[in-house]
Amino acid sequence: MTVTLCFDDAYKEVYTIGFPILKEYGIRGTLGIITNEIGGSFEGYPLMNLSQITELHNNGWEIASHSVTHPYLTSLTDEEVINELMNSRNALRDFGFKVNAFVVPYGNYDDRIKNLVKKYYYSCRPSILGTNSIPVEDRYMLKSKWVMNDSFETIKIWIDDAIANDNWLIIMLHNIDKPEREYNISSENLREVSQYLTEQKIKVLNISEVLNPPSIVIPLIISSAILLLILVLRKFK
Repeated sequence: MTVTLCFDDAYKEVYTIGFPILKEYGIRGTLGIITNEIGGSFEGYPLMNLSQITELHNNGWEIASHSVTHPYLTSLTDEEVINELMNSRNALRDFGFKVNAFVVPYGNYDDRIKNLVKKYYYSCRPSILGTNSIPVEDRYMLKSKWVMNDSFETIKIWIDDAIANDNWLIIMLHNIDKPEREYNISSENLREVSQYLTEQKIKVLNISEVLNPPSIVIPLIISSAILLLILVLRKFK
């Protein structure tokens, strides 16, 4: 059984409040970045700057794309969607981040968007309620449960249910200690969740750690094949 903590939008308090709490328990998360708003704000709330994002990355957090501008993707043309997908990925790669996962803005997703995402990312987490079996049935339809000012007791039920079914639970989070916001978790509840995961000895991994993209394996296989070919050719010279 595995849990992933996925923080959409990269609000500043995830760095100032959430990161220290999670680090205390040895927990790392996945961070969804809106590339045009790095160091800016979204819906009136400040977002992390590049230095803060880099620090989380250097501490083992996964950096995922959350698009360039956080649009409703299904309202865009194919060309506009591609720009959101490709440009956000390329910007994050230019900053030195390995980007495998896409986190859908507003969970706004359909088959057309899914097929476009497949061209640029190894996995995708829309907003589909539920947990994931291992192995995952469809890595472009990752299910999750999102925190909306829920109590620790409610989140504990999600965790216990995933334990009972040996599933992968992705917990979607946004703001911390912003109770006026719909998608919020208190720092107290985040600490209780972290403590419970630790006490239960539950693996907490980021999305790509669970799915293990072949971005490293494939080049090694290709390199080995080339080396073998060279050795064979030398033998017959």
